Amino acid sequence: PADRDARLGNDHRRARRSGDQGVWPGSGAAQRFRCEDRNSGQDRRRPMTTYTAAPNDSATIIIVEDDPDAARFVQRALDRPGFEVVSFSRPDEALEALKRLPCSLLLSDVRLPGMTGLDLLQRARRYDPQLPVVLMTAFATLEDATFALRNGADDYLLKPLNAKVLIDTVSKVVAKCRAARDRV
Repeated sequence: PADRDARLGNDHRRARRSGDQGVWPGSGAAQRFRCEDRNSGQDRRRPMTTYTAAPNDSATIIIVEDDPDAARFVQRALDRPGFEVVSFSRPDEALEALKRLPCSLLLSDVRLPGMTGLDLLQRARRYDPQLPVVLMTAFATLEDATFALRNGADDYLLKPLNAKVLIDTVSKVVAKCRAARDRV
């Protein structure tokens, strides 16, 4: 272990101790990693997925989530280059923002105070008919997911959310919609 720490440098030792992100030394280009198992003494580093986009090509994502913990999780997961995240706890605030902000994606909970995520989807599409919408819920049934997808949702995520699945889904939907808009 001491020899490995000497080879990998202080960043590796700090990340193993605290569980923070660090830099994988000696890899040429800096590669981000997270040490998954700090207590076993085994070297369990794995590269993290990173998405980048040109500064003028950033995607504005509007999140509508009434649960502050879930909203914070989504914001942190999507806080990366290429994404600008704006969060709202009430759907009426998000609709007002959609009127004045160019938006690349609407990410909404299904159960919201005042209206459902499907109602929000339909109202948001009045402002932008091509607006991609991803719905998320902890109370999913196959019928609900099928209904949402048939009524215009681009994807449907189940809670508790997995950060990698969230990032991959958002990236995929934004890229697909950008490609469709570029063809027009």
